[in-house]
Amino acid sequence: MDYKSIIFRKFTHESLRRIEHYRQEESERIASKQLEQQTISEHHHMNKSSKDESIDPKQIPNKELAVGETLPLILQYRFPPELIGIPIEEIDSYYRTDYVFVVINRNNTIFRFSATSACFIFSPFNYFRRLAIRILTHSLFSTLVMLTILTNCVFMTLKNPPEMNEYVFTVIYTLEALTKCIARGFILQKYTFLRDPWNWLDFIVITLAYVTFFIDLGNVAVLRTFRVLRALKTVAVVPGLKTIVNALVQSFISLRDVSVLSSFILSIFALIGLQLYMGVLRQKCVPTYESFLNNSNISSIKFNMTYAIYLKEIDNEINWYKENDIFLLCGNASGSTKCPSDYICWKDRGMNPDFGYTSFDNYGWAMLACFRLMTQDYWENLYQLILSTAGRYHFLYFVAVIFFGSFYLINLILAIVSMSYQQQQKQVEIENEERERRRIEDEIEIQKIVEAHTPLHIDEDQHNIENVLCLKDSNCKISYAENIPVEYEQDRKSSSTFQFEKSNSILANATTNDIITKPVFDETQQQQQNITNEDRKNQRISGFSYLSEENQNNNDSTIILYQDKPQIKCVSPIEILPTQLLNRISIRSKNTDTPNKCSQALIKFLQIYCWEWNCQSPIFQKFQTTVAFIILDAFVDLFITICIVLNTLFMALDQPGQSEKMTRILTAGNYVFTSIFTIECILKIIAMTPAKYLKNGWNTFDLIIVSVSLIELGLANVKGLSVLRSFRLLRVFKLAKSWQTLNRLMSIIGKSIGALGNLTLVLIIIIFIFAVVGMQLFGHKYANKFGKDMPRWNFFDFFHAFMIVFRVLCGEWIESMWVCLECAGWSCIPFFLLTFIIGNMVILNLFLALLLASFGSNVLTEKEDEENKIGEAIDRIQRFFHFIINFIIRLFHRKNQQQKQKTYIDNNNINETSFSNTQEFIGNLPLPRLYQIEEFYVSVPLNNDLSIIHEDIEMQPMNNNSIISHPTWQILHTPPDCCPNMISKYFSCCTKCIPKIIQEQWIYLRSLVHRFVEHRFFEWFIIASILASSTTLALEDVNTRQQPKFTQILDIFDKIFTIIFTIELILKWFAYGIINYFTNGWNWLDFIIVIVSILGVSLDIFGIADIPAFKSMRTLRALRPLKALSRFEGIRVVVNALIGAIPAIFNVLLVCLVFWLIFSIMGVQLFGGKFYKCVYIGTHDRINKSENITNKNDCLNKNFTWENSRVNFDNVLNGYLALFQVATFKGWIEIMADATDAKEIDIQPEYETNIYILIYFVMFIIFGSFFTLNLFIGVVIDNFNQQKRMLRADGSLEMFMTEDQKKYYNAMKKMGNKKPTKALPRPRFALGRFLFDLTTNQKFDIFIMICIFFNMVCMCLEHYNQSHTYDLVLDYINHLFVAIFTIECIMKLIALNFKYFTIPWNVFDFIIVIASILGQTLGEVMAKYFVNPTLLRVVRVARVGRILRLVKGAKGIRTLLFALAVSLPALFNIGLLLFLIIFIYSIFGMSFFGYVRKTAGITDLFNFETFPNSIIVLFQMCTTAGWSGVFQALTNDQPPDCDPTINTPSHKGDCGNTAIATPFLVSYVIITSLVVINMYIAVILENFSQAQEDVQQGLTDDDYDMYYEKWQHLDPSGSQFIRYDQLSDFVDNLEPPLRIPKPNHLVLVGLDLPICEHDHMHCVDILDGLTKYFLGTLHVPITSTEADAPIDIKKDRPKDYHPITTTVQRQRTIYLSRIGLKGFRNNVERHRNERKNQELVLEKTIDDELIESNDLDTTPLVSNDNQNYETN
Repeated sequence: MDYKSIIFRKFTHESLRRIEHYRQEESERIASKQLEQQTISEHHHMNKSSKDESIDPKQIPNKELAVGETLPLILQYRFPPELIGIPIEEIDSYYRTDYVFVVINRNNTIFRFSATSACFIFSPFNYFRRLAIRILTHSLFSTLVMLTILTNCVFMTLKNPPEMNEYVFTVIYTLEALTKCIARGFILQKYTFLRDPWNWLDFIVITLAYVTFFIDLGNVAVLRTFRVLRALKTVAVVPGLKTIVNALVQSFISLRDVSVLSSFILSIFALIGLQLYMGVLRQKCVPTYESFLNNSNISSIKFNMTYAIYLKEIDNEINWYKENDIFLLCGNASGSTKCPSDYICWKDRGMNPDFGYTSFDNYGWAMLACFRLMTQDYWENLYQLILSTAGRYHFLYFVAVIFFGSFYLINLILAIVSMSYQQQQKQVEIENEERERRRIEDEIEIQKIVEAHTPLHIDEDQHNIENVLCLKDSNCKISYAENIPVEYEQDRKSSSTFQFEKSNSILANATTNDIITKPVFDETQQQQQNITNEDRKNQRISGFSYLSEENQNNNDSTIILYQDKPQIKCVSPIEILPTQLLNRISIRSKNTDTPNKCSQALIKFLQIYCWEWNCQSPIFQKFQTTVAFIILDAFVDLFITICIVLNTLFMALDQPGQSEKMTRILTAGNYVFTSIFTIECILKIIAMTPAKYLKNGWNTFDLIIVSVSLIELGLANVKGLSVLRSFRLLRVFKLAKSWQTLNRLMSIIGKSIGALGNLTLVLIIIIFIFAVVGMQLFGHKYANKFGKDMPRWNFFDFFHAFMIVFRVLCGEWIESMWVCLECAGWSCIPFFLLTFIIGNMVILNLFLALLLASFGSNVLTEKEDEENKIGEAIDRIQRFFHFIINFIIRLFHRKNQQQKQKTYIDNNNINETSFSNTQEFIGNLPLPRLYQIEEFYVSVPLNNDLSIIHEDIEMQPMNNNSIISHPTWQILHTPPDCCPNMISKYFSCCTKCIPKIIQEQWIYLRSLVHRFVEHRFFEWFIIASILASSTTLALEDVNTRQQPKFTQILDIFDKIFTIIFTIELILKWFAYGIINYFTNGWNWLDFIIVIVSILGVSLDIFGIADIPAFKSMRTLRALRPLKALSRFEGIRVVVNALIGAIPAIFNVLLVCLVFWLIFSIMGVQLFGGKFYKCVYIGTHDRINKSENITNKNDCLNKNFTWENSRVNFDNVLNGYLALFQVATFKGWIEIMADATDAKEIDIQPEYETNIYILIYFVMFIIFGSFFTLNLFIGVVIDNFNQQKRMLRADGSLEMFMTEDQKKYYNAMKKMGNKKPTKALPRPRFALGRFLFDLTTNQKFDIFIMICIFFNMVCMCLEHYNQSHTYDLVLDYINHLFVAIFTIECIMKLIALNFKYFTIPWNVFDFIIVIASILGQTLGEVMAKYFVNPTLLRVVRVARVGRILRLVKGAKGIRTLLFALAVSLPALFNIGLLLFLIIFIYSIFGMSFFGYVRKTAGITDLFNFETFPNSIIVLFQMCTTAGWSGVFQALTNDQPPDCDPTINTPSHKGDCGNTAIATPFLVSYVIITSLVVINMYIAVILENFSQAQEDVQQGLTDDDYDMYYEKWQHLDPSGSQFIRYDQLSDFVDNLEPPLRIPKPNHLVLVGLDLPICEHDHMHCVDILDGLTKYFLGTLHVPITSTEADAPIDIKKDRPKDYHPITTTVQRQRTIYLSRIGLKGFRNNVERHRNERKNQELVLEKTIDDELIESNDLDTTPLVSNDNQNYETN
């Protein structure tokens, strides 16, 4: 942009006149333009292009001169300082006709004001307005406002703030608003106070404050909560936050479609739940009549009276059955929880669970329950309640809701939020790049101006240095001095200086004609590679010395370049530098002020002796070199790494309650390691000098840790400074120096935190706002309701409110909401839902999505480019060991050889030469084979369709006579050796003994076996055996073990299957050869499973299977279903993808362990041994305060139990388990409760004595859960995408296509799947025709959809215990809808006849109509024996899917549904794998935990006793739900929690097993929830982004369907042809984007469409042309014929498709024929005119002759002759 024309002028009255003048000019210009256009339109018919040309390009404002932007550098340089803060004339030509002026403040920020009178009083020249403007534009004004807001926020967090502060803050905000109003004006003009939306916030807050001050509104708490919105003012003040907020607003707009789809899907699930579970959660166990009579004293009363009393009494909840102080929910359906004896299950008893808020009794509660399932918050409780009352088979309902409602919708929200934000970010990045580029240009221009005004002082010595730093395109300045500086600015903070001095030059890139071309660039790439200073110091590039020092922290680098050539030419940085670096280059003039000599000398002295150590002492230099040689060696690095690992181990071993000896060892270890690290630090400083040492970030990190460790040792006995011990944990991060994965991950997290700083600030503001609103709205209500018995999670004060909001952000909202509802009523529901949706679904999803976007798994697994000293040291050690081993082998071989030589010479007298030849011959003998055929290739197809080719199999030479011809198949299937070479070489002598015939028969037999094994029937048989074997494993449960005969049958089957699988293994060995068999990973799996099965059977035979050690071995049979993996293609693909991700997953797991180790050690230090408490004997309930127990001794003296919490931090491993529960948000509430109550070791905990310790858990959740656990998602998704790219068949083709060609290619692929269908025949009789026209009309469809919608609304109005009248009304309405849908069905049957059933939607409708009619007549019978008929009405809602195509606004929803439809096959495969994992774990669970006591998460229905129950438990845990409860039950291994004396097959009574339960559950949760479920997410996200791409390209499947629907009207017979004259109307009737409106003749001609015989045109040709026209690829050639191969749309043409011309040729023919006809006409006309002329001339001649001869008598004759001539 050209800023030369900009003049800075003070705003005066003259300026106003100038604006008037500009406005007049503009109005005249517009008037003349309009007149000109009007004149043109009268004379010409303007086409589209001429219209476009006639309109001027719209002028846009300059973004760099927008409000709030900083003045461009070139203008800053030219801006007069005296005009700062003073109104000046508008500098952007766009606004020159507006009444505005500009103010520039000291920070060069642009402000724009209206030039009209503010508030009708203050003109632009008014003193008060000028003062207000001066205040408003001052940089301190916004700072003061910001400080005021922050102070106000602090006061808002107080429970009872002083009343005066409210008045003070209101006055301050009022003054701010008045200043803005006086400076800007109020609302009428542009740039006034209320024209800025952020000022609306101020205005509302101030207005409400005054309303509450002066008007008594009673309870003003609600209005006062609006004060918290002041926190949002920070957004308007802090730069960068507006972008984030705009992006959030955009993402809310983008979420519109997902919101509609989510509401729709949840409504369907809610309606189904309403019909199925209405009232079931009120079912309780009441005493039977008999038991009630036996227990009561009223037997003397009459029977009838007694029954009435019984009915009355069982309404009293005292008589209901309780379990653990909770009413037992029961059911009468099969698989539900049954009441104990003497009790019966009755419905409608009391209220619903969870204060009555959990139910499906009406549509509202059903929607809330479904939303709870979708968000997976405490859903296991609802799951268990429903299954207990309705039966275990209802778990299918939850499977559907969790998979389609939760995984699909929640992750779509994640995808859309991140996508919308990334689009916003791209725009911001483009703007930033443009701004940076402009800044560089401005700097160069300023430099030129400076140089033009500054005379150059050139020393005589410098005459040879010409053109130094002459960068091309004027990208540099020319500066001559002793040291020529060029500074590079990075982020306007850090700079790198290059100095060029006289000496040998370095870095010569090109030398031609004595010109050295020198690049001018920063060495950032080398910084990234962590090349040590010493290595760089010693580098030599093409004979030049390279002396560089670089600071890796602030990118401050000095490169000294020496020069001795006559000419130096500098290369443009554009040719050398990467774009990112080039964008940051800033060339500045260096300040040439020289300090005085004293200070210079002092600085030099300090630099030499304290910083760079450049003293010339040879002794010191030698000492320094020696130290460097030692300390910088690779082995020292390895030693230090080992010390770090050992130090970490020592820290991990430190735990409370350890022996004194252990304490002494750990203390000594700490001293040793601190000493080692201190010595390392000192020696490195000596070796590298402080300057170079501190330039490396890791060295600085080391120095800080060593310093803190030394301070900690010095202050070890000072109380209160034990917190310094935590700093020792940071030593763990020193591992990152040598562990590249951790290093990269730390840098990524660091960068992410920096990049997401603004977003983090928005997140904090949101949490703050919701916490303060919650505290002010509900705090006093909690106090009134609970008093001193306040629940742990409350809104009473700010910290508790903050923790509740943070808990909601973590995904847990429902339990806190129940308590809130009890206190404050219905206002809690919108508050919690808003907090969850804004905080969790939008902002947190955005946070996580951007974190994951910052890296992929390739970052974690990419090869290390930089030098790794640890690797070098390990490599040296390996080489040393190889050398030793090779040396020993050679030594032994030499001795052996000497002995052999002696023996041979003594016995055979063979000379040395012949001996060596013999040895050589023996060494080169081919390995013996069991068959003899000439060299050939053997191809053995294995059972997984892979073929392994064995090349160059060496054979012994044999006679031609011995060659026997075999059949072709025999040669093809000749298998390789059975045994490996190592075995077969020892039996080479046997080859000669075995006859040839036997060898041939052996090969023939193996070929037969190979054919047998490869046969598909054999494969089917094995699959059937696997399924049958898995079934027998599933049948082996608690019940069958009590039936000896059944158990025996299962054992027999087990042996049979073991034999079958063993035979399969042997046959495959025999067929493929042992070596080849084991080349396949799936075969290894089969082999291990068979070995385990054989071991199990062997243990049974020997009768030692019941020994516990062997019993666990036998349970490995549960792995047998894994054999199915290789047999099913779908599962195999998924497993291959998972196997590909294993290295990256393993890396992330290790990094997680390191991160968690730090928190675990910190947890041990904070909470170790402090979770002990005094409880009542036989329970786990903590004793009351009234008992006055203060410590362990008091507890034991009063005969109570002193016990530890099950999950604790007593050692690092327990800490890991506790942190895993916190990270998965299961069981974390109890852990945090223990932590807040803990005091000291052996001291009784006290309620919330240490509430602020929760910050530890908040920090862990942020870094340990949000960051590290979500890396799993990133890794799995990234790996999935890599696999997809590798497997994509058309990837190789797309590599060679342009973007336009790719678009066309994809459109062709879609088009290839579509064909025109035959239109439904229109009936011939009148009624049929009428009904046909009616039912096929779009309006009729919409009417039916409206009926479906109202039907759905009526179903939503149903609720539990509705009145009889209400019931009747709903029944009548339902009858009406059934009648409407029946009439619709009959009408379509009459109109379409039997063709009605050819449309799937019609069949669907017909079934529902029949079911509805039956439901009306036989409702009771159907509900009892089949299915509830009302449930079928819910299914009708699916018909709404049909209307989506008719609604133009529903395109986004169609995209989402399309993404789901495309995902289904992959999701089915992942579902199969998940089921397989659940199946295997359920069998393990039944084996190990079948007899565990029913407590916590194990109940009568949820247990491992039977296979269905195990599946039910494991399904809920695949989302991590309820696993902590199950863990608690399975780890009950000590009395009183269990009884080991009970006689059970497990020999442990009803006790669990902690050693087995911990890995069992932790591995299950990690495999399912973190890996398999993430694959599910990956598939959905990938397909959604694919669907989104299709939409962005413009043409979707819907567009092609619409095309063929319109086609049917013109081609009812489905001939695929229409007439050429119909083309224009047809294309005009299409819908966008394929429509070309009339007049479209010339456009259609330009498409060059083929025309067939009889002037017919084919549908695909027209569609192809319209697609090309829309995509703009009409004239873009496809790269090659191969590209057309997969999408050959011309192959399915009908037989009568014979193109004879095209539209272009037809037009050309018509055009040429018109030209010919016109020429012919012109020719005829010309001839006619010539003839007429000839006739006239002839007549004239004759007349002349007659006149001359005066022979008038001959006139008739002449006339006759004339007539004759004419006739001739």
